[in-house]
This record gives sequence, C-alpha cells and structure tokens, in this order.
Amino acid sequence: MNDIDLVGMDESQLQALMGPPSSQHDLSPGKEWLYRHGACTVDLTLYPDIKTQAYRVLSYEVTSDNDTGDRKRYCLADLRAVAQAK
Repeated sequence: MNDIDLVGMDESQLQALMGPPSSQHDLSPGKEWLYRHGACTVDLTLYPDIKTQAYRVLSYEVTSDNDTGDRKRYCLADLRAVAQAK
C-alpha cells in the first residue's frame, strides 16, 4: 500500500482525496478538520500560506483502535476509499 503525505495539501486537494471532513473547527488563524470512519480518525491542522493565503495541512494525526503503523496506513486508505465511493 502506498503511503501518502497529507502535509502541504490545500483544502481542495484534501477534499478531492478524502472528501468533505466529518467536522471542522476554527482555530484562528488555523483550522482543524476531522475525518472519522469506524474506529479510524484523522485529525488535520491547516494554516494559511503566507503568500497565497490558501489553507494547507501543517500536521495530522491518525488514531485507531490499534495505533500500529500498519493500522494507521489502513485507516488512511479506508477513509480515502469511503470518499471515493461517494
């Protein structure tokens, strides 16, 4: 399974890959996007790019019922598959 790095993606790239977030929170000046499916959660922090003012992923954390590296990769793949099926 190919790993994907979400860091640096803008909002439109993220939505094209993962679909709309399950929830969003304003963390002025940034934003937090949460994706949830089953036991998998991806928590992303986005901040505006100084030059373009486009929000980009600065960091993210994947959590699941089993926080091993393989399970985290599976969670990301599962969330992408759910988004692509819609």
